[in-house]
Amino acid sequence: MDDSPSNRQWLLNRRGREVPIPDEATLHAWASEGRFNPSDLIYHPLLGRWLYARDVLEIGDLVERSAARIRQMEIRLGESKESALPADFIIRRRDGEFRAPDAATLRQWYSQGLVPPDTYIYHPVLARWMYPREVADLVSGATTRQISVPEMAANYRQLLVWLGIQILFSLAMLVVSVAIPILLAPLVLAVFITVATTIYYTYRTAESLGSAYSVLWALAMFIPVVNLIVLFALSTDARGVCAAHGIEVGFLGPRVR
Repeated sequence: MDDSPSNRQWLLNRRGREVPIPDEATLHAWASEGRFNPSDLIYHPLLGRWLYARDVLEIGDLVERSAARIRQMEIRLGESKESALPADFIIRRRDGEFRAPDAATLRQWYSQGLVPPDTYIYHPVLARWMYPREVADLVSGATTRQISVPEMAANYRQLLVWLGIQILFSLAMLVVSVAIPILLAPLVLAVFITVATTIYYTYRTAESLGSAYSVLWALAMFIPVVNLIVLFALSTDARGVCAAHGIEVGFLGPRVR
């Protein structure tokens, strides 16, 4: 993401994709049409930095009014006789699009973690794509723990750092076992500590991603080969959430300030 003042164009960042905004008039038009969520990231060419849409002075009031209208529509939906969400929600995940046969199934899938936080859901009444956290009735009716992006980013970074330390100690143990056997015992202890810490941050990362099965994710780390699959799956979800919230992910994980 280019934060340099040399970038003199308005940009919208959503899920890691940057969409150019031709000019300030277009920025106002899109805000009036309700195209921005308050949490969308917008690059301000004059300030030379990224801001949440609600914090952009030129359109902040338009974004807030649009969000307020959507909240009122959701409240009216919840107060109607048919309090359940309507059927035919479209769920767009990385592996394709699916349709929930009814609202109860949608809620069940969400509570089981089958609808990740970075999934898009098309709301047939509001006629727009939304994140699960933005579908008020869905979130209120679900039992899954809600995602905490800063907490998740910090835990995921710790997971990658400790995994790297574990690999270094394991390699050192192989070398020492041949060259300096007397140092093998302390290295075995160090490897054990790093393995335990890696499993702990696997649990914390899965928990902060909103998983209801965080303990199972951690226990799976004890199983060879399966632990690699777990790490890959967690990394895929964590990187997707980071991208959705404009958080850069480097070699050592998210760049947490």
